[in-house]
Amino acid sequence: MILSIVGLWAVWKFHNEKAIDHLYTLHSWLGLSCIILFSIQWAAGFWTFWYPGGSRSGRASLLPWHVFFGVFLYVLAIATSVSGLLEKSIFMQSAKMIGRFSMEAMLMNLLGMLLVLLGALVILAAISPGAGKIDTYRGSSE
Repeated sequence: MILSIVGLWAVWKFHNEKAIDHLYTLHSWLGLSCIILFSIQWAAGFWTFWYPGGSRSGRASLLPWHVFFGVFLYVLAIATSVSGLLEKSIFMQSAKMIGRFSMEAMLMNLLGMLLVLLGALVILAAISPGAGKIDTYRGSSE
């Protein structure tokens, strides 16, 4: 959360110094949505799962939603990262800083593909039933 705020401040400051408009790309909209939704997810999770007065049944009923939005936010973060790489690549190519098939462009594409692969593997690990995982959710202590 703190790093997100520092990142937003740095981007805002950079755009002000270079006289660049704010929030005009898909990357910026996705990033801001991701940070806002993550803040809500964090606050709701903190309130529900750390607040001492919360009931066990209330926590159990909110857990699937908490997990769903956690996975959704992870996918949104991956999409934001990949769109940021694409945006930077397009800006650098239009400014003739790099060529279409330059090593830098290929590295950005490879990094984007690795981010997507990482996202898929993390989601697979999160949703696949592991040994004892289902019993833990059901409250069994066997």
